[in-house]
Amino acid sequence: MVRQIFVVLLGMLLNVLLAAAGGFFLYKLSDIWPEHTLGAIVRYLGNPFIAFLVGAVVGILAKNRAALLALLSLTPMVVGTLSFVRRLSFSHMLLMATLTFANLAIGMVVAAFVAKNRARSEISLQN
Repeated sequence: MVRQIFVVLLGMLLNVLLAAAGGFFLYKLSDIWPEHTLGAIVRYLGNPFIAFLVGAVVGILAKNRAALLALLSLTPMVVGTLSFVRRLSFSHMLLMATLTFANLAIGMVVAAFVAKNRARSEISLQN
């Protein structure tokens, strides 16, 4: 139980740190590209990359229920993304919600895949 809480908190911390690092990276690119391009980079490349990395780390550290722990670890991204939805039109809100849930799915699938392969490699090492 303590390990699972630690994994979730570490995943949340990694999520926030990667988002901050991504913001700094986009700040450095803001002289080169316009703002709408940077927003697209965050939506279509940055957030899935963060979900992938958080899912991989959670999958490595979790002993069981890796997908659920990845889901809980990615909640800061969900809250941050969907908190701005009220100012958008319905079609934009639907797009943002779809992208957010796709990022959650990416993180959960990667976590489950990594945890399953890690457990399989541990079994083969014991034999």
